[in-house]
Amino acid sequence: MTDARNTLDHSTPSSAASAEDPESTVTQPAPASVSATEPTYVLPETLLSDDLTLLDAAQALAAAGLRVLPLTSQPTANKPGEDASKNPGGLLGRGWQNKSTTDPEVIEKWFTEPDTSTLEGVVTQTDIYRWVPFDTLGLGVHAGPDILIVDADNAQNIPERFWDELEDAPFQSSSTIDHRRGHYYFRPRQGFHFGHTSAIPGIDGMESAGEIRHGNAIAVSAPSKHRWASLGRAYRWKRVGTIPEMSEELAQWLESRKDKVAWNGTNIEVSEATLDSITYFRENCTNASHPEIVNEHIDFMRVQADAKGLHNAWLPSLISLIEMALFGYVNAAEAIDAAGDAFVALRTDDTRGGNWKNEDEAQREYIDQMKWALGKVQAKYAIHPEMLRYDTEKYVREHYVNDLPMTKLAPLQASVLGVGTDAVMSGIGVGVGDSPGSELATTSSAAPAEMEARQLLIDAALARFPTVDLDVLMSDPPEPLVWLEKGIIARGSYVGLTAAAKAGKSILTYWMAGHWAMGRSAVDPTVTFEPPTILYLDFENGTRWMHSTLTKMGFASKDISEHLKILPYPTFHPLNTREGAQELHALIAGINPDVIVIDTVSRIIDGDENDSKPWSDFYRLTIMPIRDAYPDATIIRLDHTGKDPKQGARGSSQKMSDIDTHWVLTAEAGNRNNLTLDLERSRLGEHAESVQLRRVDSPLGHVLNAGKSGTGAIAWGPIHAVSSEVEAVNIALDELGAANGISNKDATEMLRANGRKIGNERVRQALVRRKERPETVPDETPKALE
Repeated sequence: MTDARNTLDHSTPSSAASAEDPESTVTQPAPASVSATEPTYVLPETLLSDDLTLLDAAQALAAAGLRVLPLTSQPTANKPGEDASKNPGGLLGRGWQNKSTTDPEVIEKWFTEPDTSTLEGVVTQTDIYRWVPFDTLGLGVHAGPDILIVDADNAQNIPERFWDELEDAPFQSSSTIDHRRGHYYFRPRQGFHFGHTSAIPGIDGMESAGEIRHGNAIAVSAPSKHRWASLGRAYRWKRVGTIPEMSEELAQWLESRKDKVAWNGTNIEVSEATLDSITYFRENCTNASHPEIVNEHIDFMRVQADAKGLHNAWLPSLISLIEMALFGYVNAAEAIDAAGDAFVALRTDDTRGGNWKNEDEAQREYIDQMKWALGKVQAKYAIHPEMLRYDTEKYVREHYVNDLPMTKLAPLQASVLGVGTDAVMSGIGVGVGDSPGSELATTSSAAPAEMEARQLLIDAALARFPTVDLDVLMSDPPEPLVWLEKGIIARGSYVGLTAAAKAGKSILTYWMAGHWAMGRSAVDPTVTFEPPTILYLDFENGTRWMHSTLTKMGFASKDISEHLKILPYPTFHPLNTREGAQELHALIAGINPDVIVIDTVSRIIDGDENDSKPWSDFYRLTIMPIRDAYPDATIIRLDHTGKDPKQGARGSSQKMSDIDTHWVLTAEAGNRNNLTLDLERSRLGEHAESVQLRRVDSPLGHVLNAGKSGTGAIAWGPIHAVSSEVEAVNIALDELGAANGISNKDATEMLRANGRKIGNERVRQALVRRKERPETVPDETPKALE
């Protein structure tokens, strides 16, 4: 890959390019418009036909060079209640990226209706993909790296200056009402970073204008049926022709913003490294204590590419390779070149499927991957260099050099990564020579090369962990609590909900989560708010239970699917380990939830439940970093009680030491529909002391229940200590068959005759409330618990 190496080895500052001629510097990859090998895509007029069929459209798009794939609205097994028409793996399954095609024979098999009246016809279809009704089929366009689709969902939020360019591009409408809403097809401009599905910024102060679809992303194509056809939505090609390269101004507006990723309990911002940073890295990381690792790691990358697809496998493995070069295990230049040679060989192999490239295109794509990989390592090093060193040593020891001792390496120069002292403190990567006055340009031979590692850590710690300014903190009263459920669950808090098995804690939590996803309180539906995004990690219940329960609750998928994200039986490593914590943090960074539910926490902790260490590790590794990175997020964890429900959760007391609010849910003996939430502890104040609920059917849910004591459904403050004991008296009298109008004397004698010694005053208080309480009809076992 001679050309790629020449580009990487060139150290001309990127600032040498003029604003008028951005291609004037040789460090920039040549834009698509000047490449003789750049493909041209011309969409034919066939797509404008009123009688367009799926087969016609697929063949026309493929003839134009776009890869296509079949879609279906038929739900998948993993999401049984959800329309799958935008799920690229809904028919082709895993690895769909390598199965999309321009092959006319494959396309004809996909989109020709089989004769399912015969066994042979059914077998023919199931040989191609899972059986679904043919009328549920749709057509998808796999964007790939050469196409960028502007999906304008809110066209009114796109700045007016871009509309001349948008209205010259091929366009597929997705609305019969808004004539500008739909998909605009472009070739991406070289030198800009675009994510797979990144949000398009709206005009200042307005919501997003839509999203871009690029790389391993799809767009649904006409004549597929739109999932919201009843709301005036439909796919229809309106404009065809040559797909143009976007202008630099449009590319700058659409370019993906910095990604935030979770690492070592911190959210870090990652952006692409410059070509000069890559060159500097190659020239300065020349040590190689274990050069044999390069070939072993490249072989591993090839195996991963076969199993997961080239893009899914290459970037994370390339990051590991760069980290090993940074810390002197392999030579950076040799490692980068070997990985590049392997990538180009795989990318130009037309027998692998997927969007294969010629050598020049593959080389440019590898350079883009290298920019992103080095950028991530820069960000990690800037935040915590010693932790990155530790993680890399551990990786090498586990995968390649089993007897490698964990040694203290010599202090590293921050400039090896092309960042100066200020950049290390702030986590912002600065490319070599990015500007004439850059930190690195003036200090690369002095600080930080001569700075001791300990001082670097001290300075970084002071920048990362500022102490609270008490003058500012105490100058005003604290902000009032913001509630998801008033008096029960405060936003931004860490909440425990503990109950015995089959008490219905999952039903209660799903009921609340469904209402929140629709933007309203569950307990008081008159209270509305912006719907939070809820990540529900369900280690207890499968998809069949979810489908049944949510249906019984009256929730429709269209109302809750946007904001309620459920992960059934997630296969994380234990959440009291670094690996499990990192997996969850990465998922949270991708979903960005406002509420996180863990149901049930004991299922995902490794170790003795009665030991304090698993629970302190769980909080330190998993929960504390979430609370630091997402201070407004609410975390709700469900747990089982021990033998005595009144004692709260089973296991070590350490598990309760870190939560803000802890509720214990109990069901009334003899009537499991009557539930009580008792507040066991709260650091926040302002919470209710107890909440009485009644579970109901048709739809399945909960209503406030005044209770037998007559004190009301929600008890606040010190009344709870009295009302709980009063409630206990009335429950005891119910169990003994006492009438509501029983006298004080008869009640006292009945209780004492049955071994219940209760003071006269407490009996009197109970009977006063007994006469005031509403009549309730005992219910049978709730259907949801049968």
